[in-house]
Amino acid sequence: MWLAYCLFHSFLANTRVKTFVYRQSKLSASTYRILYNILAIGLLLGVWFIHAGVKSPRIFKTNLISGILSYLFIAVGAIIMILCIIKYFKQLSGIFKESKTGKLQTNGMHQWMRHPLYTGTFLFLLGLILFWPSYKNGLAVAIIIIYTVAGAWLEEKKLVIQFGKAYLDYQTKVPMIIPRFKFMGI
Repeated sequence: MWLAYCLFHSFLANTRVKTFVYRQSKLSASTYRILYNILAIGLLLGVWFIHAGVKSPRIFKTNLISGILSYLFIAVGAIIMILCIIKYFKQLSGIFKESKTGKLQTNGMHQWMRHPLYTGTFLFLLGLILFWPSYKNGLAVAIIIIYTVAGAWLEEKKLVIQFGKAYLDYQTKVPMIIPRFKFMGI
């Protein structure tokens, strides 16, 4: 189910598929993006609902430390994801005047990591596996992480084409997903 979702998600995000849909349906790019996101969220919730109903043995027994870490990772991951989704929605929806889709974003969280949404997603998933350490959740998290890393790699290629040297310079200064923080000049 998770693999099928990932493949379908990628299929609909493919440039050739989008171009075909634009030509056949006369949808604008922004309308397609909105419909794509609604469909992706709806299917994700459906897959998650079915996933939740599958019984699976635990990988390990939870304790106070795993519980605290799970809440911490889930909270931090969710906050990062929500902030990114709000920012991306404002920029890409075309509804707000501050739309900057053609400009390389290197401020905010992007100064520490090139893909903060993925960082937040990974923290959230790590928290979920610590909270519900079952084999089915481990498999789902592994599939989602592999899919997201592959997607980030492909996205990086598109960004290099779109922004050229500016993005190549950005890549040398800022890590892809795991941030490097400098404390007290160290």
